[in-house]
Amino acid sequence: MYLAEIQRLTFRLDKSSGHKSLSNLFFFNLLFKFIYQIMLLFKSLPMRILRVRFLRMNGRISLLFFLVLLSAALRAQDASFQKEEDSLRLLSKRIYAVGSEADKLAANAGFSEFLLKVLQEPGIYAWPFDSLQGIGCLRAPDNAFRIFNWNVPLINGSSRYFGFILLPGKKGQAGNVIVLSDHSDSIADATNQILPASRWYGVLYYSILKNVWKKQTIYTLLAWDGYSAKSSRKIIDILTFNPDGVPMFGMPVFKTADGLRTRVIFEYSRSAVMTLHYDNQLLVTGQRPGGQPKTKKTGMIVVDRLIPADARLKGQFAYYVPAGDTYDAFIFRQGFWSLAEDVMVNNPAVKGKVEKAKPIEYNLLPSRK
Repeated sequence: MYLAEIQRLTFRLDKSSGHKSLSNLFFFNLLFKFIYQIMLLFKSLPMRILRVRFLRMNGRISLLFFLVLLSAALRAQDASFQKEEDSLRLLSKRIYAVGSEADKLAANAGFSEFLLKVLQEPGIYAWPFDSLQGIGCLRAPDNAFRIFNWNVPLINGSSRYFGFILLPGKKGQAGNVIVLSDHSDSIADATNQILPASRWYGVLYYSILKNVWKKQTIYTLLAWDGYSAKSSRKIIDILTFNPDGVPMFGMPVFKTADGLRTRVIFEYSRSAVMTLHYDNQLLVTGQRPGGQPKTKKTGMIVVDRLIPADARLKGQFAYYVPAGDTYDAFIFRQGFWSLAEDVMVNNPAVKGKVEKAKPIEYNLLPSRK
């Protein structure tokens, strides 16, 4: 009975042009039941009869039979949302292919609308979306949510940001999709704001960290922002969820030189490259007898120390660049990200190769007329 039903569903999956996620669930359920029944049958037979019947069946044919079933199962799984992903890939390419800003935003509207529809499908949460270019598809370390995030470059050198948070649904049900609405242009004093998804400080996320303090899960987001034609930004933000799954961005957990902040924003020259990533590095915790520093390897968010390219440009962040040999870090302690200055950052050189440091020429001084 199970074999006939599997064959029927396999044919249905191969021929159907609609969504197949629900059929996949039935397919795998029936496949497992069928294999289980085979196992029970073999278990119930005496060993002597089992050996005879196994030899008569021809082991190669039996193995081929199961490989065909497995191949059909994998093919059904792989095909479930492939057409949708292919369509999304073509739509996303249009955003960056068309010329005018109006055409880019129109193409983005079509892509965003279709992605929202796809993310509302049952079974979509596990789909990798690994062929989408220019679209960030991040997954939380504990698999509690996913973020789909992208930008549309504007003529003035800035970007407009778009995104969705996808929360997993119950087995066989659609997940919860939360729309992120970029209001960064109208958010004053962003480092002291706690914001809902409807007033999102739009950026491009590239890393998600997880910490737990007093039973509260805190997600730390590392991000980039093409702020203007002259400057970029790197951001450390916080994401939390209330018991109903409602997200909030920002939390007063950053202990900085300027006091407690809900998020940290670094602005620097568009021509420079700034380090901001999570890594295990050495933290000086004291001094050994004889004057040697006592160190401990600790997980931290490492950041370049930013300085003006010229002392005359202090406060003009479009002309700030990494110092090159000085790093600071944020370390998670007792529910806070605390600033630690002058951390030791070690990047071992490739064995047998020694690279000489090259002088950096930014040429960022404004021209004088």
